Amino acid sequence: MSPRVSRIFALLCLAATYWMSMLARPENAPEPRRNAPAPLCSEYPRGFRGATLAMEFVQSPEQVDCIASRGARRLWPELVADRVTIALYWSILVCLSLLCWRSGLPGARGLGAAAALCATAGAVADLIENHGIGLLLDGARTQEVIDRVRIAAYWKWALLALAFALLAWFLLRRGWWTRIAAVLFLLAAAWTAFALLVPGELPRLGGSISWITYSLLASVLLLLLHPRSLSGLRTR
Repeated sequence: MSPRVSRIFALLCLAATYWMSMLARPENAPEPRRNAPAPLCSEYPRGFRGATLAMEFVQSPEQVDCIASRGARRLWPELVADRVTIALYWSILVCLSLLCWRSGLPGARGLGAAAALCATAGAVADLIENHGIGLLLDGARTQEVIDRVRIAAYWKWALLALAFALLAWFLLRRGWWTRIAAVLFLLAAAWTAFALLVPGELPRLGGSISWITYSLLASVLLLLLHPRSLSGLRTR
């Protein structure tokens, strides 16, 4: 990938980030109904602090009603913006996977292919999850839909953690500039794995979102300001 192409791609990513932030603004949500019922619960289930993660890991129709009564107006614009989010993180991760594939480092082709596969499968799981959340917000309460959302969420987070861990190896081998991004990628992968594997720690995925955001932003800045740090052949 030439430096010019890298910079154009990075600028498109930054533009998509701004567009995504505009779509997710609460004022883009549907107008609340008159005499809307009061929230059915005082806090989100299972210790979650926000509606999005709470809905991703919902377990029962009662929990869906609780989350929807507290956060449906915020969930709708976030669900729309998430289409851009998915395209954005998938394109960045696949771009890095391609650069890894072409880097010439020992074992990089297999690692790049594995990272691209994990990123793609994670994005597909994210789309399945979002479709299920849309059905829940529209009134569906069957256990089948609830389980589909939760299982897709587990797959999404696990596959993305693996993709970030694989790409961290590539970034560590590229040089000093990319090692900062590598540390962020490792933190994102480790934080996500901890939240998924340790019982009761799922709410900590809120921290994973922050580390993932920092990691992707660092990658985009490298592509924009120092594209040669990620491209070109390396033999060691």
